[in-house]
Amino acid sequence: MNPEAKLAELGLKLPDAPAAAGSYVPTVRTGNLLYCAGTISVLNGRITHAGQVGKEQTVETGYESAKVCALATLANIKAALGSLDQVERFVFVGGYVKRRQRLCRQSGRDQRRERSFRVGLW
Repeated sequence: MNPEAKLAELGLKLPDAPAAAGSYVPTVRTGNLLYCAGTISVLNGRITHAGQVGKEQTVETGYESAKVCALATLANIKAALGSLDQVERFVFVGGYVKRRQRLCRQSGRDQRRERSFRVGLW
């Protein structure tokens, strides 16, 4: 099953790749490696989740924001390569969520991250 079919099976839809702004370049290809810039939670040109987790956002909406970012990154990869089928493997995946200094609920986040990677898109 290809990655987009697996996303659909999970009830997820790949958005259009976010439009680049200013001198921002979403991806750079060198040889057989594709480097992706960080993405923010933007869908259809609008920020979906603004603020800090633990202040303006809950832990759950922070999770949804991270999902928007991940799907936007996959959309950028597809735009750069033409198809997600071109991806053989990920060398590095990093993600950052802005949170209040005293908020520390990492166990739930770690469980979600682990579950996300186990779905086996590749």
